[in-house]
Amino acid sequence: MEQKSRIKLNSNKREQLSEIFSRHKIIIYLVSIIPLILVTIGILFELIEKNLGFKIYTVFVIVLLVLLRLLNSKILKLKNYPESYITSYLKSTTVIFVGLIVYIFLLIWLNENY
Repeated sequence: MEQKSRIKLNSNKREQLSEIFSRHKIIIYLVSIIPLILVTIGILFELIEKNLGFKIYTVFVIVLLVLLRLLNSKILKLKNYPESYITSYLKSTTVIFVGLIVYIFLLIWLNENY
C-alpha cells in the first residue's frame, strides 16, 4: 500500500523520506531496548512475575508505536509531503499495528489458558 504511494513521489521526496526516518532509528531502538532490559532484569531477579513483565512491555510497545505513528505523521506534514502519501502511510501503519495487537493478545491469551 505504501509502496504504491511512494512511487508517486518525486525522487527528491523519496530520498528525503529515507533520511527523515533513518535519523530516528537509533533513538527508537534505544527507547525500545532499555525497557526490555529493565523488564528482563526484573524477571530474572524475581522482582516482577513473568506475565506481569510481558504485559508491561506490551503496553509500552503499543504506546511507543502510537506515539511514533503520530510523530512520523507530523514530520511528513512539516516536510510538505502530499496528503495522499500521508494517508497511505497512516493506513499501512494501522494495518501493521492492528496485526501486532492481535498477535500480542493472542500470545497473552494462549499463555494464560494453556
